[in-house]
Amino acid sequence: MVIDITREIYSGMEVFEGDPEVSVKEEKTVESDGYSLREIRMSTHAGTHMDAPSHFHSDGSTMSDLDISRLLGHAYVTGSFRDAFPDGTRILLSRKGDLDQKRAVELLRIGIDVFGTDENSLEPEGDSEYGVHRILLGAGAIMIENLDLSNAPDGTYGFVALPLRIRDGDGAPLRAVLLT
Repeated sequence: MVIDITREIYSGMEVFEGDPEVSVKEEKTVESDGYSLREIRMSTHAGTHMDAPSHFHSDGSTMSDLDISRLLGHAYVTGSFRDAFPDGTRILLSRKGDLDQKRAVELLRIGIDVFGTDENSLEPEGDSEYGVHRILLGAGAIMIENLDLSNAPDGTYGFVALPLRIRDGDGAPLRAVLLT
């Protein structure tokens, strides 16, 4: 079974405060033009997306540099980054974006290198310095935000996430699924 954990993209959807609004505009219709075509305008961090290290580090790797195999494997889904998870977990997905700097360092130290959340940000609310982003992306970790884990009970799943291949991108929308 496949559980799609990607949010839909649509005009007026919620975006991170200060980011450009999302617009999906119908340009052509089958009835009048013989085919359907839509124009999409959005930031690289709208909807379900991945942050590349270059998002916060000018010398960081970009979407062009991404080893896509890092986004394939087994993931553990949990309610919080504070919860226990199985030894050997490399991809950790949390419903809460409650990762503070101390816990981020602990998780990196034990081998987590892909962090995902349902929330708009992995940062704890009120951290305007983006300390967690700077730590994780500085270590070369992958961050995925705006997942939809509502149909995925806690547990281990097969995981596939495929971001758009944006040249020199600081991030990219992606499609993510869990496999049971």
